Amino acid sequence: MSSKYYYEFVFSGFGGQGILISGNLLCYAAILENREVTFFPSYGVEMRGGAANCYVVLSDSHIGSPIPSYPMAGIIMSTPALQKFLPVIRKDGIVLINSDIVSKKDVNRNDLNIKYIDANRISAEVIGNERLANMVMLGYLVGYTKCVKLESLIKSIHEVVSEKHKKFIPLNEKAILAGNDLYEKEMRSHK
Repeated sequence: MSSKYYYEFVFSGFGGQGILISGNLLCYAAILENREVTFFPSYGVEMRGGAANCYVVLSDSHIGSPIPSYPMAGIIMSTPALQKFLPVIRKDGIVLINSDIVSKKDVNRNDLNIKYIDANRISAEVIGNERLANMVMLGYLVGYTKCVKLESLIKSIHEVVSEKHKKFIPLNEKAILAGNDLYEKEMRSHK
């Protein structure tokens, strides 16, 4: 791909973990920055507990396919997601793993940049509810990849969240900022 701005992601976990809203928010943030995007969700028939995943492609030019064969980055929120999607992440790719759910011993690749994030714990400590672990992961991902501006991601929450869930916007923002802060803190400690 000749584009300077080009990102391919896969987000995967269980239904009810906010996998699809994470991908949707990232796409909307990129749209706010005048980028080309594709969003390809897939989920089981169960509302909660079934498999849920989505592919997100962001580019500054035409996107050939909404489903990358070997995404450059991924967020993995469950062990079944790890088993299905870890093998397809591109060599030297980035993988964020929710280590509160997925055991490090199940990870069998050493050719990736893997970050283990205690997303449930962080969400519980910062917000008082571990259900926003997906937003912690998303905030970290945006910090790590710089695929969109943090401000665009925060703004996208206001655009994407439905009217009946508007009261949760501040909590989502706080969780995203917590994930981003974790990334920034790790970068400072490595200097």
